[in-house]
Amino acid sequence: MKIVSSIHEGFYNMPKLYGSDVRQPGKVTDLSSGIKEAGKGLFYGYYDGITGLVREPWQGAQKEGFVGAVKGAGRSFINATMRPAAGIVGAVANPLQGAWKSAQNTIVKEQDQPHYRTRVEEGLLAVKSSTENERAKVVKRFKEAMQKEKVAERKKKITQVAEEVMYGDKILDESEGKADEKGNGGSASNSSKPTKEVADTQRSDDASYEQDVELAKRLSLYEQ
Repeated sequence: MKIVSSIHEGFYNMPKLYGSDVRQPGKVTDLSSGIKEAGKGLFYGYYDGITGLVREPWQGAQKEGFVGAVKGAGRSFINATMRPAAGIVGAVANPLQGAWKSAQNTIVKEQDQPHYRTRVEEGLLAVKSSTENERAKVVKRFKEAMQKEKVAERKKKITQVAEEVMYGDKILDESEGKADEKGNGGSASNSSKPTKEVADTQRSDDASYEQDVELAKRLSLYEQ
């Protein structure tokens, strides 16, 4: 299939090499779109190849006069064979490509369905085991969490925690070095403890937020 598709693309784009225009092809996503593109490619391959025998010399003459007309005539004779050839090869390549993508989409859907059903069942169990106040609280927290200010705040917290994890030892060493120079090593070590406590608090807040979001997703699945 790849060989046929490559040959089709080569024939289809060949006129670009010597200055001719090429129609923009449609996107093939499944078998029906592949058959549709095959029909269009075959029709326009012959149409552009035949009409180009007149159009190419005329356009060349308008741009460069007699020399342009000669160049256009040369391009038109080549296009009269290349464009129909591209349409014929595309009549085979496009349906094959569409059939392949349809098969892939079917396989992906079959693989996703068990996961989707599992999430729906988990959501139903979570809703049934929760109280009305818990559901209202989760929905409220979810709406608040989706606000732009909250999202920006969470991103900032995550960035701070990541920097502390990545550069915490380096920052601690620098602070201890400065403290040793000033003779205040004990105070520097004590100052690192609040930072760790803040990081632990942020992690616990993020964990509770993730739990609320997961429960909100289950509620949304249940409502659907």
